[in-house]
Amino acid sequence: MSKISDAMDRIREIQRDSDKPPLRNRRRADRTDTHDPTGDTWTGLRLVELDQDLLERNRILTAESDRAAAEMSYKMLRTRMIRRLRDNGWSSVVVTSADTGAGKSVTAINLAISVALESNQTAYLVDLDLRQSSLHTYLGVEPPAGDLTAYLEGRCGLHDVLVDAGIPRLYFAFNSIPQQHSAELLSSTRMRDFVAELHTKDPNGLIIYDAPPLLVADDVLAFLPNFDAVLMVVAEGQTSREDLNKCIDMLSEVEVLGLVLNKSHSANRKSAYY
Repeated sequence: MSKISDAMDRIREIQRDSDKPPLRNRRRADRTDTHDPTGDTWTGLRLVELDQDLLERNRILTAESDRAAAEMSYKMLRTRMIRRLRDNGWSSVVVTSADTGAGKSVTAINLAISVALESNQTAYLVDLDLRQSSLHTYLGVEPPAGDLTAYLEGRCGLHDVLVDAGIPRLYFAFNSIPQQHSAELLSSTRMRDFVAELHTKDPNGLIIYDAPPLLVADDVLAFLPNFDAVLMVVAEGQTSREDLNKCIDMLSEVEVLGLVLNKSHSANRKSAYY
């Protein structure tokens, strides 16, 4: 537990003392509280039905799941994250980890579901892990032919990419075919177009990007100009202090909202936010 506290102290020190302000230090336009997220902006999206049993097995929050402690943890994470984002006029966050196996994708899914539970808040979960996409597998969804890669390669439009899984105010952008040149795609003009168009269509929507682990690929760094902040997912007993320090150094120019501790041995909780 001490390494988590030490890491957060380092993050705060780096961001306080850095001569260079965070890349996303500028505020966006103020949120429009009269925004109606139930409007017809996304009428006609592909609708898929989720397998509740599969979601339960994959530790995804559902209306039927008996995961009160986990649900409360994600609600607390959601509330703190949204407050930080809104205070700065931000609307996008990358969820990443040091290495594979920390549970970042499950964290991203459950966080997005929790965000969408707010009655006046739309949420978008985008699979940026183009090398090893997994969101559709966790949810048991067959990605549409017009997935994120198809958009980035100019083969379809935004409306073809987004999927409605029947969760009010939550939309998904999946990827299906592994891409070896993922960093080039994520730093491309089409990627910037995707981000800009999504913000234009829904200025108050909150975008959560499930990104590759920081120490596995340079994709998060390639995507730097396109997001506002980062949530780091660490696994107790798995994420080393050395790897965590490497990630903190890599994120010195980015606003780190906090660390999500997964796989906690505490009897009362399996995840926590710092």
